[in-house]
Amino acid sequence: MPCRRVGVDAAAAPRAGFRGFFRVSSVSRCVGHGADRRDHRSTGTVVSEGRGRRTGRRSAPVPPTDPSDPTNPPSRSLAPVVVIVAALVVVIGVIAAFLLLRGTAATPGAHPTASPPTEALHPVRVAADNLQVDPDSGEPKAVVALYEDFLCPGCGHFEQTFGETIDDLIDSGTVAADYYPVAILDSGTRTYSSRAGAAAYCVADESVPAFRRFHALLFDPATQPDEASSDQPDDAQLTRWAHEAGASEAVGECIDTGTYRGAVKDAASAAGLRGTPTVRINGEDYAPRTPAALRAKIAEIVGD
Repeated sequence: MPCRRVGVDAAAAPRAGFRGFFRVSSVSRCVGHGADRRDHRSTGTVVSEGRGRRTGRRSAPVPPTDPSDPTNPPSRSLAPVVVIVAALVVVIGVIAAFLLLRGTAATPGAHPTASPPTEALHPVRVAADNLQVDPDSGEPKAVVALYEDFLCPGCGHFEQTFGETIDDLIDSGTVAADYYPVAILDSGTRTYSSRAGAAAYCVADESVPAFRRFHALLFDPATQPDEASSDQPDDAQLTRWAHEAGASEAVGECIDTGTYRGAVKDAASAAGLRGTPTVRINGEDYAPRTPAALRAKIAEIVGD
């Protein structure tokens, strides 16, 4: 079976209104026949609700100030000050907008990212020197891509069933094989999938033949841990297996620091996998039923 990822407005009280009016006194001139002319002025009246009625005479007009009187300095208009302040506000706003736009403008040709990208996952290409290639493009006629999780029991079964056939197709120069170790079964503290996949990349960096031996060793039924077990090999054990496969002593540092763990953990989603193992031939998903069916499919592509 293939392995898959588990995964107040309170109303304001009305304020008592103060309604009143001011009735300006009017001036009427009455001129009697043969009599002196007299002025009759009605008294100004203020009426307020709730306060009764009160009357009074208008206050005497304030005489105009004499500009020549030293005790009456001329009044100064605030208009120039207002104009200067407004101009300063406009200038400051323009400068702030310029700095903001310059700070947020994208650099030409640059593409902003939310976070630093992890190291891109590259396949481990395994191919013979006599690989059959297209005469026009120079690319392999057939590329078999294998996406595998080293903890996945289905991947282990696939290796036991198809591993020998794939090795033969590689060694005969019929196909190039691209191996993508991925991690879909990491859970909590159980991180064997990503650690084993990262270790495989560390070994491949040193030697492709060592990678092939390491790959076969991790899928050996005597070596591959149970998916449900909490007792999974640690990095020290992975390093010992890498040495057994032919890697140098220096591979231990790459395994211990987890150089490729981030890429291995992100690889499954980046590739759009629905489960493991996933087999793709020249970029198209393929589910081989038997080793013979796989050979026949490759023969259709490459020819006899």
